[in-house]
Amino acid sequence: MGLTMAEAVLSVQVPDPILFGVIKTFTKEAPVLDMLRFDKAIAGKVSVNRWKSLPTSAFRAIGTDFVHSAGTIEQIDENMAISGGRVEIDRAIVRRTGRASVVTQELMQIIAHAKKWNETFFKGDGTGESFTGLQSRITGDQLISNGVASLDLNKLDKMLLAMRGSDKALVMGSGMVARIWAKSRTSTNVNFVPGNFGESPSTYNGVPIIQAGEDASESEILDFSETTSTSSIYGLSFEDGIGVMGAETAPIEYILDNTQNVDGGYVIEWDSNFQINTKRAAYRLSGITDAAIA
Repeated sequence: MGLTMAEAVLSVQVPDPILFGVIKTFTKEAPVLDMLRFDKAIAGKVSVNRWKSLPTSAFRAIGTDFVHSAGTIEQIDENMAISGGRVEIDRAIVRRTGRASVVTQELMQIIAHAKKWNETFFKGDGTGESFTGLQSRITGDQLISNGVASLDLNKLDKMLLAMRGSDKALVMGSGMVARIWAKSRTSTNVNFVPGNFGESPSTYNGVPIIQAGEDASESEILDFSETTSTSSIYGLSFEDGIGVMGAETAPIEYILDNTQNVDGGYVIEWDSNFQINTKRAAYRLSGITDAAIA
């Protein structure tokens, strides 16, 4: 059974308070990680046998037999990608300014790593030893055009109805969230349920709305800067086993790695990726302009 990052760190016999702080920061900077469950990768890879087409089914007459038919399955392999960063502070600087300089750089590196992973989850193109993100992976019937116009709620509803799996979420940029909130003043589709840590408390037709967050440059990942100045909404199922799931060789590590003349030599490292277990667990509604929802 897959666990989210927070569930994993709380399930160990002796919780690590430092690692708990790292995980809390990660899920704050990469909100999708609050719902994404992780499987263990073997030998740096995880494989998914995904349904491609169903076998043929029919009726038969007495004395006849069914014609053999088999469904087709495609194997999807996802290789792990090592992400992270290093913090090194000269001991002389620590003597002059105190340990606060080390703590500041550690926190900045953790946040930078979280934002980089978050950006790659949505926009990654597989270059530079990274993995490929949702934007490149979602194709065919799972990619729905909004028509370069303000959000079409009918298309959003159809996308939700087409999705398979539980633990669904709609992931979008803050500008799109604001448009939906504005629409909520004249609609009963949007509701507000308080979250645990002050996160966006809204749902659309009962499906949680998650803000995608920022990249390492602190720019919105899903702002209105896609082709023709548009944005996208992602519909994702995080159901264990059949939805969108993370994969990791081991949980994220935060390692003390001092070298000569260094006080505060730390490495944060994560060998990870994600997988889409069934095609209909992930959809993208693209071509949404920054305009009031009709």
